[in-house]
Amino acid sequence: MTQGPGPSPPQGPELMAQIAEGPWAEITSTVTDLTGHAPRTLDDYLADHAGDFPR
Repeated sequence: MTQGPGPSPPQGPELMAQIAEGPWAEITSTVTDLTGHAPRTLDDYLADHAGDFPR
């Protein structure tokens, strides 16, 4: 994938920190509106899928 001008997007720990604490942390009604189910936290997702991630 080719990057355009500007800073590189965050990756790894920096990306995870932004997801947990940054502008992506806001929970909106969009997930519920689209899926009919309440959104879940990143902690819940990781707990449900811990076996999917190599250690």
